[in-house]
Amino acid sequence: MDELDILIMDISLPNMNGIQATKKILLERPNIKVLILSMYNNPTFVQQTLEAGAAGYLLKESLVDELRIAIELIMDGKNYLSEKILSSFDFNIQEKLSQPYEPLTQRENDVFEKLANGMTVRDISEELVISIYTVYTHLSHIKQKLGIEKTTDMIRYAIENPLILKSSISVDNT
Repeated sequence: MDELDILIMDISLPNMNGIQATKKILLERPNIKVLILSMYNNPTFVQQTLEAGAAGYLLKESLVDELRIAIELIMDGKNYLSEKILSSFDFNIQEKLSQPYEPLTQRENDVFEKLANGMTVRDISEELVISIYTVYTHLSHIKQKLGIEKTTDMIRYAIENPLILKSSISVDNT
């Protein structure tokens, strides 16, 4: 089999995440350069990806020109982080990457878990005996802490990363 020069892959994969896959690939083929292409603008993912040995992290919303530039720089032996990742941080990227993500509060965790299990905002508010507006506030804080913009992406994140929740999420794979 011909040796690959660069491998571009998503962080969300069916059987393992892109961080785990990067580690495994680089153990078997250390000369391959890995570029992660992800929808998650999350400093924790960026840090874990780079620690796993990836040469770059690019957001899926990036333009084709940025992908070309990332590939060229990585092939020249440099690392690349998406321009949007760098510009979205209001402080030094290295400082951000050295700190773990801000943990969810107990109540945020409760709301997140219930949302991931398919409950509506109204159902969550009734079960937790809080207002609908409070549920929306918790959802906003969760998105901010995880670097996620859409509620659908938040649910996907919860399903793909069940360890962030205090109990497992029900996932029906049928």
